Amino acid sequence: MRPILLFIVLCVLSFEVSGQQATLLKNINPGSAGSFNFDTDIPTIVYKDKLYFVAKNAESGVELWVYDGTKTELFMDINPGSKSADVDFMFIVKDKLLFAADDGVHGYEWWETDGTTANTKLLIDLLPGSASGLSKCCYSYSSTFFHVFKNELYFNGNVPNNGIRFYKTDGTAAGTVQLAQLNHPQRSAEGFLEWKGNLYFKVYSEGFWKTDGTPAGTVQVKGYEFNPEFDPKYLTDMGDYILFSNAYNEDIWRTDGTKDGTVMVKKMFYSASQNNVGHYFFRYGNEAFFPGSNPANNTEMWKTNGTEAGTVQVSEIETDPGFIAFYPKRRVAFKK
Repeated sequence: MRPILLFIVLCVLSFEVSGQQATLLKNINPGSAGSFNFDTDIPTIVYKDKLYFVAKNAESGVELWVYDGTKTELFMDINPGSKSADVDFMFIVKDKLLFAADDGVHGYEWWETDGTTANTKLLIDLLPGSASGLSKCCYSYSSTFFHVFKNELYFNGNVPNNGIRFYKTDGTAAGTVQLAQLNHPQRSAEGFLEWKGNLYFKVYSEGFWKTDGTPAGTVQVKGYEFNPEFDPKYLTDMGDYILFSNAYNEDIWRTDGTKDGTVMVKKMFYSASQNNVGHYFFRYGNEAFFPGSNPANNTEMWKTNGTEAGTVQVSEIETDPGFIAFYPKRRVAFKK
């Protein structure tokens, strides 16, 4: 059978499942206001055969709710009354459910639960007092700032004087340790990729990093000293190497995990008017497909095999200059 690669650029479907009808499980926030904020992703997670999710109503604000397949109820009013705990960022770590919340006393910090309210408590107060050890404002639109690696959660935490530290936690206060100092509120670890036993990531304004889970093993692979416009993005596992793009100018890079082995594959045609900040890679066999600009200032389909000669434009959908002809939102490999 010949493999076929399908790129679905945009498709909106509405359908009914035969014999099934959607029903309202619970009117959490009576009236027309609704109980979810659709401007951001709704935090949800399945833990111990129950669905945990975040919802709001007039009585308890934004809090953690749970559905067990039969009933839907408020799990816990962490910030009592109508004030919101703003629960977010839920992860399972060593049989515990960790989530971020503000109880109105300790600021926005990590909490833990085993699924019972009796054992739901503050995990650690990273920034003691009412100040927040986590920055909801910076991460509310993205989960790329967090990653579970070897049963531990990696994240960015605040320290006094607007500093940022890179941490990991095993779900205990004693097991929450600092791995690196990042110094600036915008310099957060993000875009994580597990590869050959290490966790790779970018730090804004500080380049390309990796960690083995220890402070000594958390190191910068390649920094900004050679080029102030070096901003790795969209790290992609290609087997023998990691492929990524430079968000500043769309150039294609690869790395073997070493400084000398982190090199540019191909200098791309930068198109500020197209606003293509980096590339979304889709691996297919030994190649990766991505949207890239060409000399006509069009965004078309490209592919790369990790070499300059093998980084080429695949299609020419639009011939008029200045058009985004290819910018896939959903991609799938399909075998006919």
